[in-house]
Amino acid sequence: MSIKIRLFIAFGVLVSLVLSISVMFVSYTQQSKTLLDKSLAISETLTLWREINLSFERQTKSISYFIILNDSTEKDKFIEQTETIQSKIKKIPEGPDKTDINSRYLLYLKACNEIFSAQREKRFGVYENSILSDEKNLQEKLVIVIDNHYTLLSNYEETVKTISKRNLIISASFGAVAIFVGILLGVITFTSIWNPLKALIEGTKVIGEGNLDYRITVTPTNEMGKLAESFNKMVDNLRKLQLQIVQMDRMSSIGQLAGGVAHEINNPLTGVLGQAQLLLEKLPKDDPSVSHLQRIEQAAQRCRKIVRALLDFAREKNYVFQPANIEMLIIETLNFCETEMRSSNIEVIKNVPKNLPNIKISASHVQQVFLNIVSNSIHAMAPRGGGRLIITAALDKNNLMVSFKDSGIGIKKENVGHVFDPFFTTKDIGKGTGLGLTVSYGIIQKHNGSIVARSEGEGKGAEFIVILPAV
Repeated sequence: MSIKIRLFIAFGVLVSLVLSISVMFVSYTQQSKTLLDKSLAISETLTLWREINLSFERQTKSISYFIILNDSTEKDKFIEQTETIQSKIKKIPEGPDKTDINSRYLLYLKACNEIFSAQREKRFGVYENSILSDEKNLQEKLVIVIDNHYTLLSNYEETVKTISKRNLIISASFGAVAIFVGILLGVITFTSIWNPLKALIEGTKVIGEGNLDYRITVTPTNEMGKLAESFNKMVDNLRKLQLQIVQMDRMSSIGQLAGGVAHEINNPLTGVLGQAQLLLEKLPKDDPSVSHLQRIEQAAQRCRKIVRALLDFAREKNYVFQPANIEMLIIETLNFCETEMRSSNIEVIKNVPKNLPNIKISASHVQQVFLNIVSNSIHAMAPRGGGRLIITAALDKNNLMVSFKDSGIGIKKENVGHVFDPFFTTKDIGKGTGLGLTVSYGIIQKHNGSIVARSEGEGKGAEFIVILPAV
């Protein structure tokens, strides 16, 4: 089974469990919300009934004080409580309790109005005969209604607690199941991925150390197996590429050696040839020394031809200027040095925008410049056990600037101005000819550009900036 299908199944099972928990949680939440809304409505109604009962108790006291004391302010208090009770009754939702109490209260008000209009000596009799029993019945009814609402409110609250507790238990149970299933699926999926991935990691480590004969063996036929197969093919290609690079390096070394020898021989050879020709012009032809001078001139001319041949071998002349992509040149250059950088534990950071325009250059020559700079950076970072190479490309007005900044051993400040001089090198004897940066300088000059070296001193790395016309 492929990793894709395994991950899909694991993800599907977990999503199903999460959705089930979510649906149940939403259902219980909605149910709880409905009960809470009803509880709030009942609580508000209960509060209104309690306020009505309290106002009614004050009203009964007012009517009693009015009968006994004949105080007109008690009548005003009675009327005020009447307005309060009627306004609160209107706020109560329609129902049998509201209808019953409202009708009883209207009869009570009608009887009370008779007391207010009756003579003082008759008020007490009217109160005992017409009002007292209705007053007690209304109070008892209010108490019953309040108790019923309180009981109903308590039932709703208990139901909400029960549902919340049930919801918590079910959610915790499903959550535990989801965690268990997730861990189980995670372990299975992790094992199926990690074992071949571990073999890949070990294989890449061995290959990264330079053993290109090693092959990664992964038995599964899933994506990991295909990845191992592709990696083995890449190593084969890398081995072939390494052989090509070794051959190119040998040819480059021979070219640099030839150029160095040619430059070293050319100056004294020119003096020898010039002096021989000068003497031949001044001496008479019958002079016995003429034959010896002619042999010297012939030998010098032959040496000159050999020097020119060496220079032709060492010098690239075929500049073909065509639009090229700098990013691709950088990538190809890094591909050439990938094995050496990996074995030297060098990290490469590229800050190259995707929208850089193509510029007209001789791509092979500019790539040679990049390769020389990167090779120097690798050699500078190798003594430190690795480091970081930051490659940055950016447009600056009409110029394209490419920076190579390493964390190597750096360059002494007094030597920074001499790095482009012929045969100047800071490498150990036999490890450099001192012509790489000189050739690079000449190539960039051919492109009407410039190359700059910077360093803060020994141990502080170095930076080489290549500036090429973008137009």
